[in-house]
Amino acid sequence: MFLTQAVANNGFPFEIRKNDRTEYYPYEMMTEEEMLAKLNRSREHCQDGRCREADKVVSDLRGKYGL
Repeated sequence: MFLTQAVANNGFPFEIRKNDRTEYYPYEMMTEEEMLAKLNRSREHCQDGRCREADKVVSDLRGKYGL
């Protein structure tokens, strides 16, 4: 679909521009305390079993998409 639209538009079928709004890159303006709080929440998620090992995620993606 992307390639069809790229040919039809003779270029990218969407506008490419830098967005300066911080909600699109929320970590840019994050303080050290905010970053540490997010890291602590991530650790809590893992302790609660709400995370997966990267190797297992990649293996599942390869199996699902035939990569």
